[in-house]
Amino acid sequence: MTDKPKSGAEHFDFVGDTASGHSLRQSQQSDRMLRAILDQTFQFIGLMTTDGTLIDANETALKFSGVNKADVVNKPFWEGPWWTHSPQLQQTLREAIIQAAAGKFVRFEVTHPAADGSIHHVDFSLKPVMDDVGNVCLLIPEGRDITDHKRAEEALRAAHLQLAQSARLVSVGTLSAGIAHELNNPLTAILGLAQMMQKESDNTDKTKEEAAIIEKAAFRMKTVIDHLCAFCTESASEDWTQLNINQPIQDSLILLKTQLKDRGISVNLQLGEDLSPIPGSSRELETLFHNLITNSRDAFDSIKDDRKKEILIRSERVSGGVRITFKDNAAGMTEEVKEKIFNPFFTTKTVGKGTGLGMSVTLGILRRHEGKISIDTKLSEGTTFELFFPDLAFEQDTN
Repeated sequence: MTDKPKSGAEHFDFVGDTASGHSLRQSQQSDRMLRAILDQTFQFIGLMTTDGTLIDANETALKFSGVNKADVVNKPFWEGPWWTHSPQLQQTLREAIIQAAAGKFVRFEVTHPAADGSIHHVDFSLKPVMDDVGNVCLLIPEGRDITDHKRAEEALRAAHLQLAQSARLVSVGTLSAGIAHELNNPLTAILGLAQMMQKESDNTDKTKEEAAIIEKAAFRMKTVIDHLCAFCTESASEDWTQLNINQPIQDSLILLKTQLKDRGISVNLQLGEDLSPIPGSSRELETLFHNLITNSRDAFDSIKDDRKKEILIRSERVSGGVRITFKDNAAGMTEEVKEKIFNPFFTTKTVGKGTGLGMSVTLGILRRHEGKISIDTKLSEGTTFELFFPDLAFEQDTN
């Protein structure tokens, strides 16, 4: 007895089941592809309900914060590791979720802590997802790490500011040199007359003594003016020579010693006599030492007790070169200030009292001279800068 042939209906059901299985496999494959794309994108992407409950997050977002999906899904989004570092941002996010749930696209800049603790800048947005009838059914949170972009912007801003500041400094230098030149002419006349008065036989001894005082004061003024002209002149490559580093240290005090004296700050100068000559620019080194002394001078402004204000400047010969020590007993620095002191435009002074370029310029000069610097500081007790400059023999051996 043979089997009866299958009915058309039975045949149709078989075909239908086959088609349904094929469709299911296609759907599963499509889901896997979409999941792979979602997880491999460089952006942070998630999915959440309109009340702010996170129901999914891609691998990029999870790896960034070093968490597993189970740690964050089915929980309020603002309680996730991306937001808990800032209660203010958590509140901003909650308000943004309300706006997005009402159908508004929301975008703002935030910060997210990475797994290593570093803070990243993120371009964050919330996009509402509509159902067939136009109601918001889901929200898509998305973030793009813009930390590198922000750093590049900051570097460009700093470069523009530095360029503008450099232009202002050039203008000030030109003006100062012009003023110094104009003062030199009448000063020369004063000097000449003072010297003639001392030589005139008809003048009394008292007159000659007074003329000598005028001559001495005029010579002092001439020294300052000549030094101001040199200080405002751009240093060129031909200025580099073998020099005794004591000279730019002493030159740096010419324009500052009166200011220091007026503020009750004494300078203890301990300059070694057997120093090795070093290759460098006397003008640049004078600028470097001028900045360090100025930094110490200003650090005394916040001192209100009756301590004896002193700046110690010592030079000594060491193996391979020369060591310079600048030590004050002023206000000292916090660790945060110490870490930022050489950053361009960083200053703790009030607006109008500092450009924040002095210590940055100091570091640049030091590097051009192949020098090194270390800082030892204690808040309310003072700061010590130690600088090392290699001598010519050391540089030749290194080369």
